[in-house]
Amino acid sequence: MFFKYVRFFIHPIPLMAVILMAINDHYLKFLFHNWFTGKLSDFLGLFYFPLFLSAVICLFKYKKLTSKILITSIIITDILFIGIKTNHSFNKFISIILFEIGVPSLFALDSSDLLALSMNSITFIWAQKFIENN
Repeated sequence: MFFKYVRFFIHPIPLMAVILMAINDHYLKFLFHNWFTGKLSDFLGLFYFPLFLSAVICLFKYKKLTSKILITSIIITDILFIGIKTNHSFNKFISIILFEIGVPSLFALDSSDLLALSMNSITFIWAQKFIENN
């Protein structure tokens, strides 16, 4: 029953964030190509990616979500996001890695996207109801 370890990620809210981001990235950005569609992906990604990373950690360790796992996942996500949005070499490096594993991606080098880091508090507060106090 591995679902008990990832119930916070397979919950409808993070799944809706993933679906909305996919629709935005593969349809809305091409249709509208504006400021809103660009920022929407950043905000959605910074909400669900730490939850996804936490789910991966919980599955491999057969553990329920803890504050330590969640905070670590948020920090790792933030480091990657800041690097991708502010450093051309890192941005290109991550794009090449993703292309090599079959996930072609382009990331805009835009420090104004760092506003989306405000999602950290929303992700943390939302996930609190799933944290196991051992």
